[in-house]
Amino acid sequence: MPVILVTGATGFVGRWAVKALIERGFEVHGTSRVRGVSSSATLHHVDLHDAISSAALIDRVQPSHLLLCAWSTDHGVFWTDPANARWVASVVAAAKCFLTAGGRRIVLAGSCAEYNWSDPALGKKPISESMVLDTPQTLYGRAKREASEAIGALAQDSGATFAAGRIFFPMGWGESPQRFLPTVVNALLSDRPARLGSGRQIRDVIDVRDAGAALAGLAASEVRGAVNIGSGRGIALADVARLAANSRGRADLLQFGAIPARTGEPQYLVADVARLRDDVGFAPRYSIDETIDSSFEYWTRQKSVPGVVAGGTV
Repeated sequence: MPVILVTGATGFVGRWAVKALIERGFEVHGTSRVRGVSSSATLHHVDLHDAISSAALIDRVQPSHLLLCAWSTDHGVFWTDPANARWVASVVAAAKCFLTAGGRRIVLAGSCAEYNWSDPALGKKPISESMVLDTPQTLYGRAKREASEAIGALAQDSGATFAAGRIFFPMGWGESPQRFLPTVVNALLSDRPARLGSGRQIRDVIDVRDAGAALAGLAASEVRGAVNIGSGRGIALADVARLAANSRGRADLLQFGAIPARTGEPQYLVADVARLRDDVGFAPRYSIDETIDSSFEYWTRQKSVPGVVAGGTV
C-alpha cells in the first residue's frame, strides 16, 4: 500500500484530497495546524515552518508520496501576505527531506494565479498549461510558481516525479465565510441583502470535492509538470449568485454593484482541462447546483458563524 503525507490535510481542499486518496487505496498521513482527529487518516500536529519537526515526521512516516496543500490562505490577505515567502521556504525544505528519505512522487497544490493575468494572450479563451507565465500579478502567484520551480528541479535531480495542480476557483463545503458563495448563502439564510460587486467576472468554478479528488488523481498518477484543475467551463459570478438566490426564491436580496470592484482582476479566467481529462483521467463530478446546495447545507449546520460579513468579495 502506498503511503502519502498530505500537508494541510484538514484544510478547505486538503480534506477532500484525503478522502479521495483513501478511496484510491493510499495509507494517508496528514498534517494540521490544529489538533484534531480523523476517522480516515492519521493526523499529525506539526508546524511545517519548523524544519526539524517536519523532517522528523517524514523520517517517521516514510511516505512514498507527498501532497503539499498547506499554505497561507487567510481570505483577503493571502494575495499580498509576506508569509508567502516563508511558505516557499518551508515547502521546499519539506520536499528536500522527503526526497532524501527516498520519496518518489511530489504534488504541489498550485494556483491559476501563477499565470500572468495581464497577458493580452489570455483574451477570452481557456488557459492552457503551455501558456508563458511571465510575471504573476500577485505575491501569492509568484510564490506558488517559485515553489513549483524549485521542487520540480529537486525532484528531477533525485529521479522522483513532480506535478503541480493549478487550482482555479473551488467553491462549496467548508469555505471561508468571507468568500463569494458563503457571503451570498449566509445573506439568504439570514433574509438580509447580499451586497456584491458587479459579478460580471467569468470564472472557472469547480466544486471543492472535485478539486480535492483531482489532486488525489494527480498524486496517484505519473503525470509530470503543471496540470490545470478546473471544470473547463466559465460562469459569471453574478449567475452563481442568482442560482443560489433563485433556489430560495429570494433574488430580491441580491444587490449587485453595492461594493467596488477589485483592481487588477481579469474579466475571464477559465481552465483548459485537456491534461486533467486526458492525461490524469479525471473529470469533475459535481454540477454548480450541487455545489451551491452543499454550501447551503454546510452553513445551515453551523449554529454560529463568526466573522460572516455582509459584503461580497467581487
